[in-house]
Amino acid sequence: MRLDKIDKTILDILQKDARTPMAEISRAIKRSETAVRYRIKKLSESGIIRSFMAILDPNKIGFTACATVGLKVDPGRITEVANELLTVGGHMEHVCQCTGEYDITAVLYAKDIGELDDVLRKIKSLEGVRDFSFSIVTRRIRPHVAYKL
Repeated sequence: MRLDKIDKTILDILQKDARTPMAEISRAIKRSETAVRYRIKKLSESGIIRSFMAILDPNKIGFTACATVGLKVDPGRITEVANELLTVGGHMEHVCQCTGEYDITAVLYAKDIGELDDVLRKIKSLEGVRDFSFSIVTRRIRPHVAYKL
């Protein structure tokens, strides 16, 4: 699906607040609410909009420790290790297969440093993990993603 200026404006508005009333979006793009609903439906059906969700502050829900993790993984185990990362504890975000020094990178949130240490030990022992590195996050500078369209 090709995005036109109206689609991009709708997406900009929804990225700021997915609960923006249709009437407000309608006024912003100078189109009817029916047209807004139709465009949002098309954006959803095409997969451009994947979901509407609340973005939570990890610190305020008890995830006070955070680390970035890089893993060097046996080539035949990358998908399996990536999936296993989701089950070792804590909360994994942005699990990505990469080129460069690490095969997999992720952001790990934990309740505290003790839980973070436990999860890191489990990661280190996963079958296929040859080496890994982590860095404790001291400050989240840009806590969520909004794409400039």
